[in-house]
Amino acid sequence: KLPMVGEGENLIPTIHVKDLARLVKKVANSRPEAQYILGIDRSPEPTQKNIIEAISKGVGTGLVESLADVPKEPFYQQQPASYNKYSIQEASWKTLLQVDLKMKPSVLLVPVDEEGNEEEGGGDFEWHCKSGISANIEKIANEYCNVVGLKPIKIFLNGPPLSGKSYFGKLLSNHYNITHVTTKEVIKHVEALP
Repeated sequence: KLPMVGEGENLIPTIHVKDLARLVKKVANSRPEAQYILGIDRSPEPTQKNIIEAISKGVGTGLVESLADVPKEPFYQQQPASYNKYSIQEASWKTLLQVDLKMKPSVLLVPVDEEGNEEEGGGDFEWHCKSGISANIEKIANEYCNVVGLKPIKIFLNGPPLSGKSYFGKLLSNHYNITHVTTKEVIKHVEALP
């Protein structure tokens, strides 16, 4: 299960690194007048829960668990005797996932008219993942797998009858979250073919 801090209703603004790089290039080339530029995607509901569930479904088991024992204050505000090296590391990622920021992207990403409404067509920014992590998890997972060279897991077990092939196959399929295909299923499928 992928952990989620608290109930996960907090908003976490995100942006794909390619979109951020394109925004930086655009800023360097155009020198906008705005002093602050918020580079975030157009995810309709960027809640921690939606992001964690999408990641879990995209690259894991699809299961999420809520961590209820989350300290209200960040680790650096706790009493020194109450934390050690490991609790600091654990509290650091928990603190990051407790961010709750409702933000609007810069007009460089989403142009607006005089009344502050988003213009139709979305301007000239070339998005890679405009709708956010949750909507593009498959694309992001494929990019990650290509960069680090991950390939799908395929395991073939062979052995004499009653040697434990089915038992260990089921254990492996549960552990790696992959499909477990038995000889009986394959034979039934082949027999059902016209």
